[in-house]
Order: sequence, then C-alpha cells, then structure tokens
Amino acid sequence: MLTVKRIQQYIKLNQMDKKKQKFIDKVDEGFRYFDGYRLEELKEDDRYYINTFMIYIEHLEISQTEDELKQLNENLST
Repeated sequence: MLTVKRIQQYIKLNQMDKKKQKFIDKVDEGFRYFDGYRLEELKEDDRYYINTFMIYIEHLEISQTEDELKQLNENLST
C-alpha cells in the first residue's frame, strides 16, 4: 500500500535520479571522447592515467548497478 511518506520518498528519488542521470551522461560523453580517438593523441603517461580513471569509472558503474539491484530486491520483498 502506498502511503504519503512512500510517495514523497519516490518523488525525491526520482528527482535525484534525474540529476544523477545528467551527471552520468556527462561522464559517458567524456568517456566516449577519450576512448574514441583522443586517447591515442596523448603522451604515454597521460594515456595510462586516463585509462586507469576509465577502468575505475566502469568499476563504479558495475558496483552501483549491483547495489541498486539489491535495494530493489529488498524493496520488493517488503
């Protein structure tokens, strides 16, 4: 049963999701920019660090998705 508090929580999460999605879109755009062609033009040490950042971002995205799935399962079971 949906309560007023639950609806308010949903609205707040939805607003946060929109801001989060905007940020993720910017990160994805930068990721594609470097991964597409720009990475090849950089010095080897710059390439190494940017590549490391890109791997870390992928790791965070996977980790976040797993956490969201766990949370969804918990919400569905209650």
